[in-house]
Amino acid sequence: MPGGAGYLRQLAERFGEVAAALVPILDDCTCERSCYACLRSYGNQQEAELLNRHLAVERKHRSEEHTSELQSL
Repeated sequence: MPGGAGYLRQLAERFGEVAAALVPILDDCTCERSCYACLRSYGNQQEAELLNRHLAVERKHRSEEHTSELQSL
């Protein structure tokens, strides 16, 4: 959207950095699937049952594997 704050563009440019910062938070949390300390927020409370910190970490690790495979080509 013209004139927007540019947050989406910034997130896309720094996604790896943001994801890497999240992994320790998700790994160190002691909740079963998600809580307000790791993934939940007021804004996503309608989707709370869908949030799973274990799947998020697994997806991040898989993404790293694919990235390193592509870089080795």
